[in-house]
Amino acid sequence: MSDFIQYDPNTGKIKHSGSCPEKLLTLQNIEGLTRLDVVGNRKTDYVDLDTLEIKPKTTFNLTLNKTTIDADGIDTITSNNVPLGTVLLFDGEKYIIDDRELGITLDVVGLYELKLSYPQYLDEVIEIEGI
Repeated sequence: MSDFIQYDPNTGKIKHSGSCPEKLLTLQNIEGLTRLDVVGNRKTDYVDLDTLEIKPKTTFNLTLNKTTIDADGIDTITSNNVPLGTVLLFDGEKYIIDDRELGITLDVVGLYELKLSYPQYLDEVIEIEGI
């Protein structure tokens, strides 16, 4: 059996991994992805695009100014060290961070989750609260 991963050649994000008999490896190719015949895990690893090596994801190094805000539509949770291209899932919507800045306001009291995803980092969920 031969191990393989399929990754996005633009980001290094591993999309699929598996193993199969060596003679069937070419059947595992997926359009738009690149195959490497290595062991990798899409949740904990990424492909370094400079070296084409599998590397472990690290944790986000985000600093939020606060995690509890007034639910008045004005008070804001901010961070200015978000990697470009980070995907943010918040309140049922998907956002792409394109300026390294995060700004969240709330106008409904409650607990919310921010889910951040980036190829070189472990996914992170941050709970915030509007009071």
